[in-house]
Amino acid sequence: MLKNLKINNFVILKELEIKFERGLTLFTGETGAGKSIIIDALGLTLGDRADTTMIGNNGNIAIIEAEFNISGASKEFVEVLNRYDLPSEYDNIIIRREVFSSGKSRAFFNDALLPVSALKIIGNNLVEIHGQHDNQRILNPKNHLEYLDNYLPNDIIKDNYSKIYSEFNRQFVDYENLLKNKHSFLQALELKNFHYNELKKIDPQKDELDELIDELNILENSQKLVELSNDIANNIYENDDSVLSDIHNLNNKLKEINSIDSKHESLLREMESAIISITEIGQTMTSYRDNILHDNERYNLLQDRVGSINFIMRKYGRNYEDLCEYYELLKEEINEGTDFDNRLKKSKEKLELLRNKLEIVAIKLHNQRKKSADNFSKNIKNKLIQLGMKDSNFKVEFSNKIASNNKYIKFNNKNVIPKNNGIDEIEFQIITNVGESYKPLIKVASGGEISRIMLAIKSVLAGADSIDTLIFDEIDSGVSGKIGRVVGEHIEELSKFHQVLCITHLPQIASLGENHIHVGKSVKNNKTITSVKTLNQQQRVMEIASLLSGKNITDITIQNAKELLNK
Repeated sequence: MLKNLKINNFVILKELEIKFERGLTLFTGETGAGKSIIIDALGLTLGDRADTTMIGNNGNIAIIEAEFNISGASKEFVEVLNRYDLPSEYDNIIIRREVFSSGKSRAFFNDALLPVSALKIIGNNLVEIHGQHDNQRILNPKNHLEYLDNYLPNDIIKDNYSKIYSEFNRQFVDYENLLKNKHSFLQALELKNFHYNELKKIDPQKDELDELIDELNILENSQKLVELSNDIANNIYENDDSVLSDIHNLNNKLKEINSIDSKHESLLREMESAIISITEIGQTMTSYRDNILHDNERYNLLQDRVGSINFIMRKYGRNYEDLCEYYELLKEEINEGTDFDNRLKKSKEKLELLRNKLEIVAIKLHNQRKKSADNFSKNIKNKLIQLGMKDSNFKVEFSNKIASNNKYIKFNNKNVIPKNNGIDEIEFQIITNVGESYKPLIKVASGGEISRIMLAIKSVLAGADSIDTLIFDEIDSGVSGKIGRVVGEHIEELSKFHQVLCITHLPQIASLGENHIHVGKSVKNNKTITSVKTLNQQQRVMEIASLLSGKNITDITIQNAKELLNK
C-alpha cells in the first residue's frame, strides 16, 4: 500500500507531504486546487512520461518520492528486480522521480538508479489509476482476457498450458529452421565432412603432441645422453676408482672406529644408506645408457608427424587442445547429422506429439474460461444494475484466429493459432438500453457508463486482483446523487480488499470511508499555493455540508451532512 508521498516543485505544488492509511481515503476540494495534480505526481513515480511543464516556479527540478509497504510481490515485479540485480524481498520501498529543466529525468528504486521502462512495470504492479478520461484499458479488448483470467478459480490449467506451449514453440522453431535451412545445413555438413576427413588422416589424440615432442627431443640428443649417462655410471659405479669404491673404503674405516667407540652407530647406518642410494643411481644410469635408442627411422617418423600436426594447427588457426576438441565435435555432429531426412522426421514427430498435448490442455483452458465467463457476466450485470444501469446486459464474446502456417492446433475442426496465453480471443460486449443488440464497449458506452462498467468489473474481481492500491479520479462525473451513493458504496466495498484513494465532488461519496483529505489553495506573493489537511469528524461535517450547498451552509445542510456520515 501507499504509505507516504512527498512532492517538491511539481506544477503548482511547491512542497507537500501526505501520509496515507489503509481502507478508503477521500480527497475533496475546490476545482483547480490540485487534487488531480497530486495523482499526476504519483503517476510520475510509477513511470508516467515526464516533461519540463511539470516543473514548478521554485527551482529547476521537480522531485516526487513515494513510499510503499509491500505485502506480496507479483512474479512480474520480482522478475524486473532480478533483471537489474536488485533484491526482490522488501517490506518497504521508496521510489523517487526527478525531472530536470533540461528535459532529462531520473528514476530511483530504494536509491538504486532504474530505467523508466522498468519503473513502469513496477508501478503497474503497485497502483492502478482510474480517471474520468483514463478508462482506455477497459475499452481495449487486448486487456479483456487478463480481466477474465483474474476470475478463474485457479491457475493450474493455465500454467500447464503455458509450460507445454513453451515446449511446442521451441520445437516448432527447431522444425521450421530445419526446413528453411536444409540447403545451408547440407552445405555446412559437407564442409564438416571435409574437415573431419582431413583431420581423420592425422587422427590427433589428446596429449599426444607433448609426448611426441618429448620423444623427439630424446632421439635428437641420444648421443649426448649416452655420453652423460656413461660418465655418471663409470664415475659412480663401474670404474675401480669409482665414487662407490671410495665410499666402501670409508665405510670400512668407520666400522673400525665404531668397534672401538660404539657411539657412532647412527653414522654407520647413514653411510650404509648412502651406499645403497649411490648404488641405485649407478645401476640406473648404466641401464639407461644401455637402452638409449639410436633409431633414425623412428626419428624421421616422429618429425613427419609433428610437422603434419603443426601444419594442420596453422591451417585451422587452433592450438592442439582446441584441434582435438574440434575433431571430437565433428565426429559427434557427423554421426548425428548424416541422415538429414531422418533428423527432420524425428523433429516433426516430436512437434506433432507436443501439438496433441497442447490441443488437449488448450481445450481444457477454453472450457474453464467459458464457464468462468458465464459467472463473470452474470455478476457484472448485477453490479451494473446496482450502479443504475438497469437495462444493461453484459457478455464475454469468444473467438479464435485462424492459422495461416504450420503453427496451429485443432479446435472445432479449424486450425487456430495458439499463443502463450491460450487460443482464446475475447471481447467484452454490452447492451445499455432495451431493444439494442450486443456491441463492443467502445461503441456504446459514454464516459460515465465506462466508469461504472470499470467499477463493476473491479468490484467483481476485488478479491482476486493483485494490485494493492486503487485510485479513482473523479469517476463519478455525470453521476446523480442517488446513483453516486451506490457508486460510492461499491468503491467502499473495494476498500475491504485494496487501499482505495478517491477524488470526488459528490457529498454522497465523500461521506464514506475512514479517511478524508481536503486539498485547498491560496495565493501568496502572486503565486498559487496548494495545501492538504486530514479532516477530523467535525471538519468532515463542514466539508460535506459545503459540498451539499456550496458557500451557503445552513443548519439543515449541516444536519444532512451528519446524516450522510452516519449512514
